[in-house]
Amino acid sequence: MLVASRFEKILVNTGMAFAAQGVTLLLSFCSRIIFVRVLSAEYLGISGLFTNILQVLSFAELGLGTAMMYSFYKPVAENDSEKIAALVAFFKSVYRWIALTVGGLGLAIFPFLDCLVNFDKPIEHLNVYYLLFLLSTVLSYFFVFRTSLFVAYQKEYVLKTYHIFLGIISFVLQIFVLIFTKNYMLYLCTSILMMFISNLICNQVAYKYFPYLKKSASVLEKSEKKKIFDNVKSLFIYKVSAIIQTNTDVILISIFVGTLTVGYYSNYLLITSVVGGVISMIFGSAKASLGNLIASETTTQNSYFVFKTMEKLSFWLTGFSCVCFGCLTQDFIAIVFGEEYVLDEILLALVIANFYINNIRHPIWAYRETAGIFHQTRHITVVTSTLNLLLSLILGKYYGLHGIIFATAISKMLYGWWKEPLILYSVVFKTSPVHYFFVYFIDFCVLIAVFSVTFFITKNISLENSYLAFVLKMVVCAIVPNVFIAFYILPTQEGKYFLNKFKKTFSSTKIIKS
Repeated sequence: MLVASRFEKILVNTGMAFAAQGVTLLLSFCSRIIFVRVLSAEYLGISGLFTNILQVLSFAELGLGTAMMYSFYKPVAENDSEKIAALVAFFKSVYRWIALTVGGLGLAIFPFLDCLVNFDKPIEHLNVYYLLFLLSTVLSYFFVFRTSLFVAYQKEYVLKTYHIFLGIISFVLQIFVLIFTKNYMLYLCTSILMMFISNLICNQVAYKYFPYLKKSASVLEKSEKKKIFDNVKSLFIYKVSAIIQTNTDVILISIFVGTLTVGYYSNYLLITSVVGGVISMIFGSAKASLGNLIASETTTQNSYFVFKTMEKLSFWLTGFSCVCFGCLTQDFIAIVFGEEYVLDEILLALVIANFYINNIRHPIWAYRETAGIFHQTRHITVVTSTLNLLLSLILGKYYGLHGIIFATAISKMLYGWWKEPLILYSVVFKTSPVHYFFVYFIDFCVLIAVFSVTFFITKNISLENSYLAFVLKMVVCAIVPNVFIAFYILPTQEGKYFLNKFKKTFSSTKIIKS
């Protein structure tokens, strides 16, 4: 039988998201371990800097990806294949222009690379490395419009299977090239080639699952295009603001502190971004179901309860991750990359603070996107990103790395933290957000208590064998915070609901039919 319920689809997609991200995590760290031993931290800095520069240029995408998913929700719910094909054809033409725009902007920055890269000694072939990064970014825009349908249809698990398999092949080839040639340029070329092949394969898979895409699609009406571009206008502000908040830090670190420091800091970013990616995937898997729920519900009562349930899940995942970061990160980096790559405890605390502030708000972002309240909240990101840039410039000049990371955390707390829930509750739930802020405060206090207990236990694990000590600390982090948080969440109405859904799903005899 077909897995039909929203919750079951979320579980299936989440399970595959975990599997895919788990493989990605393993491959990323294995790749980086070999990378730092074959090459050097300078190349880590180059990779981190160029990645962030091109992510800044991705503002040309204008938030079209989110607008595209929002446009798919209704025709997918109504199984209107003709409308879906028309939307895909429209987005295909738009993304081609975006690819050309990003390529043009990337080339425009090319003469100013020396202003952004800050090394004590020059790096050979730096300009070629940048052009290869640019090529990789431009190519990625030629495929996204078809594969996004898997998300809209809640069939992400299909693509995740391919991504796992192709990711392993790509890893093997890249490491082979790196070890036997010790050539960063060939390493990048191999990565681009495998990315291109992977996208081609996934594109063909999309044709297999959605054969109507092969037919000639009708043209969208002007009113429909206008509606999409109206959403894009609001989302453009989100896009630019999000880029300023998340991608300018590395560029400023390179300018104020040095590109080598970017390499050291990138190890911490890799850990938090991979774990954050898992959490993002979980809530991303729920967006299609959430969009369907909001589109079909005539009252907000059920939608509000789902939001509160998502809040509890967000706290559990984010809180547990923060505890693990605080107790394990320094030991992990020392063991995996070497003692010289370990930064101070203050930097770690700031990284954890940024991670918590970002990921605890996933339920709010999910409802913002699926309910389509882009216009009402667009000014929030403008204020937050402006504060972030100004504070980063000021604090970065005087306090370097710590000042830049602290500026990012504090800018999000000063305005967006309280304003966004205020609008969401007013527009979508038609009620006061007092309960949200109260629960947020209690959750934070619980997390501090759980973190303190776990940190105290792990800090007192001292063995001559650092590997054994790290394993014991992992066991403590796996058990202690989860036990405390389970006792805190599961007795609540939302916790009981979530637990009941799990029991029903796993006791069911339904199977997945792709």
